[in-house]
Amino acid sequence: MKKIILLFIIFSLFIAGCSEEKQPVKNKYTGSFFDTFDTLVRVVVYTENEDEFDRYLEQIHHPYI
Repeated sequence: MKKIILLFIIFSLFIAGCSEEKQPVKNKYTGSFFDTFDTLVRVVVYTENEDEFDRYLEQIHHPYI
């Protein structure tokens, strides 16, 4: 009986150790600008936070101004 319990504990630890790490949740952010070619440019970016989105939007917008 002790062997069965020991094997169950070892198996449980093995399964728990094989679990996949959770990926950070990315949110959808949308921005747009109109000052290029008289055309509305809409940008959709999936990032972890709004500050990161603002940096991406600036990098995308900068070459067009």
